[in-house]
Amino acid sequence: MQKIHTLVFALASMAILPISHAEPDSSATKQAAVGETVSFVDVIREVVVKPSGTIFLNFGAKYPDESITIIVMQETRPRFPQIEKWLGKKVRVSGELSDYKGHRRIILREKDQIALASE
Repeated sequence: MQKIHTLVFALASMAILPISHAEPDSSATKQAAVGETVSFVDVIREVVVKPSGTIFLNFGAKYPDESITIIVMQETRPRFPQIEKWLGKKVRVSGELSDYKGHRRIILREKDQIALASE
């Protein structure tokens, strides 16, 4: 009888524990190695459009305190229409992690590397 009560209690305890299936946010990229493919969901905190046409999307905070920057080069910009208007939006990003002068970044090459995330 004691074993049954223990089993019932154990199962009941498992039922009330939340199971998290949340995707990591941009801060999780700090543990990843350069060259690794990473994925995260986070809110775009800053959008910078350079005179060259290159777009920088900063996550976590504004530059220079960002956790990661996503870059859309001028030559690939047509693949990402209206992306500069996504400030404040939650997006899902994946790509190869690189580093430039101590700042983490991903250079977007294909449209399927970034998408608005469902709330």
